[in-house]
Amino acid sequence: MLPWENLPILRNQEVYRMPSVGSISSTLEKNYHHQDQVVDNITAFPLIDPLDSFYLLNPSGDLGTTQIEFEKWFRDQNLEGKAGCAPPAEELALALKSHDLFIYFGHGSGVQYIPMHQIQRLENCAATLLMGCSSGSLKLNGCYIPHGPPLSYLLAGSPVIVANLWEVTDKDINRFAKAMLDGWLKERWSPSEGCVQCKVAEEFEAMSIRGRKGNAKKKVSKKKLPEACESSDPPIKISCDHKPKIGSFMSQAREACSLPFLTGASPVCYGVPTGIRKKDL
Repeated sequence: MLPWENLPILRNQEVYRMPSVGSISSTLEKNYHHQDQVVDNITAFPLIDPLDSFYLLNPSGDLGTTQIEFEKWFRDQNLEGKAGCAPPAEELALALKSHDLFIYFGHGSGVQYIPMHQIQRLENCAATLLMGCSSGSLKLNGCYIPHGPPLSYLLAGSPVIVANLWEVTDKDINRFAKAMLDGWLKERWSPSEGCVQCKVAEEFEAMSIRGRKGNAKKKVSKKKLPEACESSDPPIKISCDHKPKIGSFMSQAREACSLPFLTGASPVCYGVPTGIRKKDL
């Protein structure tokens, strides 16, 4: 698979891979309904809290350097997870359903610990950061549809998957992952003030309302007034969609690698633009 994201015109842009236009609509709709059940603020795109995570770190036990680098950091962030051992598939399935983010540091994509068919049966699924070798590659089947772990996570409802197209070195991909996680946490703790675009839109709307106040001859539809008065449902809060998304941190994280055009070119994003929120944990 070609790393289109690393073309000069795209390297500093936010790029997501999806198998079809229909899959984009399906993923957005599934995450919208799930978001509607758990949060008050509705956005056009999914939201995740990077601190609501479950990690699977070095389950094979032979990546000691990676475990030493990340285990204490994960514990300092009070993240749930396993290190140095492989939990049962049922525990991983529950973690994928009950958390916002699944972080995997190990060999491959982790399907040796939770099979793809079991992932696909999930009703909803966390966003995933798969830092194993070739964790984002798809197998082509001639005239039949390709298959691979990213598609299984998408079918389960995962809003975004960050994975590698080819084999990578552990130390260099650790730099990439650390830069991504640091960027997400920094965005999580950033002040939740309205962005410039939203403020400008509000100012124009206020100016428009003030300009219409002097028009006394404007007709008001009498049929719509009772409906508005009778409605007892609380208004839906619409959150800002202009803040940085998961994919916007990719270019900076690539530059953290010692080999930004080799190791740094391997990670790609599958899914849809996914924002970062701060939940009450």
